[in-house]
Amino acid sequence: MTIRLVFGMLSEANNLERESMSERDNLSAILGSIYDSVGSENGWDEALLTITKSFDSVVSNVFLRPPDQELYLVDTIVGADPDGADAYREISHLDVRWPVSLQNIGKIINDVEVFQNGEYENSLVYNELFRQYEMRYSMTTVMPVGEGLVAGFALMRERVMGGYRPEEVQRLEGILPHLGRALSLQAKFNELERQVGDLSIAMEGLRTAAIILTEERKILCLNRKARRLLENGGLVSSRQTLRAERPGDTNALEAMIHHAVQEANGDFELGVGPTPVLTIARQGRQAIHVMAAPLRPKFSMRAAQTSARVMLLIYDPEQAVELEEDMVAALFGLTHTEAFVASKLAQGLSIEQVASLRRCSAATVRTHLKRVFSKTGVNRQSELVQLVLSSPAAL
Repeated sequence: MTIRLVFGMLSEANNLERESMSERDNLSAILGSIYDSVGSENGWDEALLTITKSFDSVVSNVFLRPPDQELYLVDTIVGADPDGADAYREISHLDVRWPVSLQNIGKIINDVEVFQNGEYENSLVYNELFRQYEMRYSMTTVMPVGEGLVAGFALMRERVMGGYRPEEVQRLEGILPHLGRALSLQAKFNELERQVGDLSIAMEGLRTAAIILTEERKILCLNRKARRLLENGGLVSSRQTLRAERPGDTNALEAMIHHAVQEANGDFELGVGPTPVLTIARQGRQAIHVMAAPLRPKFSMRAAQTSARVMLLIYDPEQAVELEEDMVAALFGLTHTEAFVASKLAQGLSIEQVASLRRCSAATVRTHLKRVFSKTGVNRQSELVQLVLSSPAAL
């Protein structure tokens, strides 16, 4: 059993401009490969290989499964030959890193900061498998991704390379939201993949209103939920082109779709996360919330409709939005009560309505809301709604 060396060092830039360009190109390659993996016949190998190289690592692993079952929807290891990967899978349940990651959902566990006094070096997995290949240092994380699933990701490199530096942890933190989003889409579209021959039938399998658009906002396909939503205001279809009722909202919609089209075409920007949620007003009704998901070239919906670039997922507060409160709690470090408050507000309820459900005062709900603001880093209720609805908890 051998471990294949799969990383290559980035050449040193001669000046800051070239370093910045290299960093942008590197990020673009990573994010492009991540989104390309959704629905790809080649699976997640290319994405993992790209990430592994970028972090001067040797082995990487991603999995997607229910938290309480060994039923893997995705389970990919690169950097090890098949025998090595199988050997790890047989003893992975004894790996001391994953319990720590499960206790710190959504956080990156850098083993040099977590394991003290030789705890990791004394573990069975390290001594039985990794020690002989000098595979010493790692970063691991577990994150909820919707559909009752969790995803795990790990990077490893040799002892000679040294532990992962704080700036590498920070760089991975910028990539993980995209990885989580892509895995969320993978889970959501697993059923669609089986029906991609008839896209309209496949779209009906989604739990929310969904519209597939071209770069020019032309509507290619939409499900019944989306048709009903278009009849209720906020968004309208004019000559098969999607727009909002208010010009200001149309401008914001165009900007959001343009951002998603750039992601679909591989034009990623440094420091820019996944496309945020857009709130669109409706006359006499509650506002709706729109999220744009890029459709990468290798995604099978692009094969069915070659001009497809963006899928819009639209949440109507007047219709029940399905949110997993446990995931909201795990994603944002909230208590059960705080997650309840955040979820209900994201579903369109007022503070008074939440108080009625909790059988407490509105002042108590506002106290919990202040704590939610503090933990999530937002300052307004509308920002909280956008944050929750753009998270994997709403996918």
